[in-house]
Amino acid sequence: MIPTLNQIKSVDPHRFSGEGCWHLKLDYKPAFLKSGVPELLDILIFKNRDSICGAIGRNQPPLDCKLESIEAFFNFTESNQMSAIVLNKPLLLDPVTVKKPWGEEIWFSGIEKRGVSSCNGIPINFLFEIFGEFLGCSKPPILLKILAPSPEPNLGDLYFELHEKKTEVYVVTDVNTESWPNGKGKIRLGFNRKEIQSHGSPESFIEKYLSSVKKYQKCRNYIDSKLDEMKISLGFSQDEIIESKLYQTLTASLDRNVIDEEKKLRKEMYSFTKLHEIKIGDAVKVNPYIPHSLQHGVRVVEFQTPHYERYILSFGQKVITQDHWDTKAALMKAKVNETKIEPPKKMDAFQDMVADFEEFNVVRAVLPSGKELEIAEKGYCLIMGIFGETRLGPDRIKNEKAFFIPPTDSLVMINESEAESCFLIARENQLGSK
Repeated sequence: MIPTLNQIKSVDPHRFSGEGCWHLKLDYKPAFLKSGVPELLDILIFKNRDSICGAIGRNQPPLDCKLESIEAFFNFTESNQMSAIVLNKPLLLDPVTVKKPWGEEIWFSGIEKRGVSSCNGIPINFLFEIFGEFLGCSKPPILLKILAPSPEPNLGDLYFELHEKKTEVYVVTDVNTESWPNGKGKIRLGFNRKEIQSHGSPESFIEKYLSSVKKYQKCRNYIDSKLDEMKISLGFSQDEIIESKLYQTLTASLDRNVIDEEKKLRKEMYSFTKLHEIKIGDAVKVNPYIPHSLQHGVRVVEFQTPHYERYILSFGQKVITQDHWDTKAALMKAKVNETKIEPPKKMDAFQDMVADFEEFNVVRAVLPSGKELEIAEKGYCLIMGIFGETRLGPDRIKNEKAFFIPPTDSLVMINESEAESCFLIARENQLGSK
């Protein structure tokens, strides 16, 4: 028989000593999502010498049996429509995609109304709300997400924006070779030093740049109003995000002179700014007050501090989150100079610190062929592959493949391939470590 613990409000690991299997009736009340629904859930916990497993279901399974192996546990849960995972081993994260005007965001640890990531078919809000004490994570985890711009020029360019408080870090995971045939993508970062010097003073530069932006915005607004009319005629709302091919088709139907004027004014506006080359594996830290825009066809992992403010200087399509640009206000705050990409801080032969925020840090590991990296974690961490292949127990860390790692005394990652491998480790800062 599988013993039952009735109507408990939380799953406490200390309740389960020794080996065995337990059934719980959990009075589940969602904490992470306001849209969540309270419900009575059936939970199974299984422990043996090496593994701790959990399962979630909405109907009570038969309890007149004895489960003596992990294989028997997974077979039993599957046959009773329960979702099960191993709680003390690396968990592969399944992403959810969120559309953006410039492309899409791919969330591996996201918990929002717009989308929730999952693991083995279980939405991760359930995992951390129910099994958080086992997993070392009882709140929403570090957000691990990829920005995936469209490969189309201009359409896939992100907002040219700056932040007062937020710091962002990008690590490049892919460069579309149709967009960038030499394999090196670009990010717009800061302003053009030669243009600043040619105007004699920062004030004169700002005046000319602002004038250029205003000319472009006037043309942009006209084009966007025409595109809105066409979208409405096709049954879309004017702010609805449409597929890039349809967007290009609608744009191509506009007056050729208007399209040519937009390109000319956009080129003039961007001549005041600076493009930097970036390749797969590169890390770019964007500090406050630095205008920036990731370019089309360049995919990155993004990490950021928990600040939700921005100033949009310009955008090569309609801004749907607000009805204005913030160019003048942004220029009063912006650092009007040319910005260099800072190399990350070297930690040891294999590791660089690419992000060191108040709440968490991110390390980039590059392993030569045949080398290994061992880590021990008091809390959880997240791992994302950048390039190459690294063995993680029975799993392989590959490009844009992400894992949640529960607390562990020892975890070894080995590069058994003939080429270098690269991956990121994101971990919360432990109390007192900052």
